[in-house]
Amino acid sequence: MSEKRRRARVQGGWASTSKPRRDEGPTKIANKDEKYPINFKFKPTVENRSKPKELVIKKNGVHQLSDTDNGLSRIFLQNEFFDSNECEWIFEQLHAEVPWKQELIKIKGETVEQPRHTAWFGDITYTYSGLTLNPHQFSPLLIMIRDKIESYMNEQQINRVPFNSMLANLYRGEKDSIDWHSDDEVSLQRNPVIASLSFGETRNFELRRKDQSEIIDGEVDYTYSQHVKVPLSNGSLLIMDGACQEDWQHRVPKEYHDRQPRINLTFRTIYPS
Repeated sequence: MSEKRRRARVQGGWASTSKPRRDEGPTKIANKDEKYPINFKFKPTVENRSKPKELVIKKNGVHQLSDTDNGLSRIFLQNEFFDSNECEWIFEQLHAEVPWKQELIKIKGETVEQPRHTAWFGDITYTYSGLTLNPHQFSPLLIMIRDKIESYMNEQQINRVPFNSMLANLYRGEKDSIDWHSDDEVSLQRNPVIASLSFGETRNFELRRKDQSEIIDGEVDYTYSQHVKVPLSNGSLLIMDGACQEDWQHRVPKEYHDRQPRINLTFRTIYPS
């Protein structure tokens, strides 16, 4: 072995063993503006909520909306309850003969014009939204319409008492409407039956469930409530019964496209106070 190689081996034998590396723990990211590292806090994932799919009803028949402690909520739909020829002359007669009037009502303490024309028929006055309506007498045409609806309800075995009142609504165009409400006045008593007959332009009749609403920032929110839409065409009959007025609200909204006039007759039973 050469002298050079022997010296290298001797020197290597005296070399110290390498020190074990210290476990420095997890890496920390320091904030350049602070002396200490950032503290990370775990935030739980917020559950994503989805709105119930809107239910659209177009077919004739009985449709159950809900079943709660208040009872069963149902609607009956009969398209073409009157045929197109009958609808044309009935619309013309009603449009000309009914004493239409745009009333003032109170909404949240403010007096405003109703965005439609109305007329009240029967023997008893009717009060809603701070407005009291004095009745007009049923004409022979209205009596014929009422009798046909009551005969249909007998055939369908819908629980009812004879209709003694009717609210007529004239929607002049797409800007006329009726806002969310329930027909739950004391004079109607519990679980009233209301029959709604349409002539003229098709308009959407919408419902939303009340017991699924939430209070957000002091306001009632219906974002996650079940919504139902029923297009009501010329000559169609819609009947609400059961707990519809306790558990649901309904409306006819404004629309963004041009609409021709529509007349809606809503028959109900009023009880004297």
